[in-house]
Amino acid sequence: MFDLMLDEDHVELEEVPEWIERVSRLTAGVANGPRDPQRRRQLTNALFLQDVGPELATEASRAGLSQPAFRTWLLTQSDEDINRMPALGIYREVFREKLLNPTTRWSPNDLLDMIYLSCAAGYVDEVVGERHQVAGIKNAMRRLGRSRVGVHRRLEGLVDALSL
Repeated sequence: MFDLMLDEDHVELEEVPEWIERVSRLTAGVANGPRDPQRRRQLTNALFLQDVGPELATEASRAGLSQPAFRTWLLTQSDEDINRMPALGIYREVFREKLLNPTTRWSPNDLLDMIYLSCAAGYVDEVVGERHQVAGIKNAMRRLGRSRVGVHRRLEGLVDALSL
């Protein structure tokens, strides 16, 4: 891992302008949407499922789940099941938090940061990331009742945690 972090070769970030435009419109729509917390949660959950739904459907099919069974799961159990999923639960909470913040300015690296930091936070003991992404991960973990992962804004914090 250290070799990867210290590698001086620059890897170009693939731009995803259509995703940024779409989530920016969604964020503005949520800001102008319902004020009731329950309705806002339902709305952001629907937007999350719209965003990851194709991948969920593909994996459900690969696992042998029929389309009607998948649809039933989406409507009846997905909310609780996704909360329990190590990475996807965190990703949904981070995505939801960003959607609910009307001042969110989406950037090209947000998607990658959300995916990889959520994945890391779901499966490792310590995570380091940029300030705004780390704040989202910490908030997501608090809302999900998870506390076993150390989340750090600086490498020094990680080193201190590993030194204990």
